[in-house]
Amino acid sequence: MEPMDFRSPTPKSARPVFKWRILVVDDEAGMVESLRMLLTQMGYDVATARDGHSAIEELRRNDYDVVITDLMMDGTSGYDILEFVSSQQFNIPVLVLAGLGSVDEAVKALKQGAYDYILKPFQVDSFRSCVRRAIDKRQLELIQRLQNQRLTAVASIAKAVTSTLNLDDIFQIIVNQSREFV
Repeated sequence: MEPMDFRSPTPKSARPVFKWRILVVDDEAGMVESLRMLLTQMGYDVATARDGHSAIEELRRNDYDVVITDLMMDGTSGYDILEFVSSQQFNIPVLVLAGLGSVDEAVKALKQGAYDYILKPFQVDSFRSCVRRAIDKRQLELIQRLQNQRLTAVASIAKAVTSTLNLDDIFQIIVNQSREFV
């Protein structure tokens, strides 16, 4: 018999496996493929884009938890991706890849909203650590958003209970708010 999760009546084997989604953007095919393989080995769902324009289109179509982008690309750059993520208020960490001689560029990216930077060539362990920190940040933000939604639901229920609504209206508010968390 499959062990049950006390929070869910569904056996663990029947539940979908959640994977954090990462978008990798670089105009160097070898770098894109290396990062895709490494991140996949780490257990992430990875999509790739070979230029900034494609990355922005991908971000418009799909949700991601982290973006890893090269700063210096022809056409739409990593800075443009940072600007897009910020302007759309996606609230996702963006890690920028910068060449060894581009520390000033990486600092500029941090000032424009990048979560962190990774100097190329990089050590695999430090790269993994940086990605994990970005995922941890994303996870904490999602937990905080969920808690805020729950508090809002509880507040609306409390308001309904203390208002002059009849019991049928109060019951309907409670049912509507509880559906969000089932």
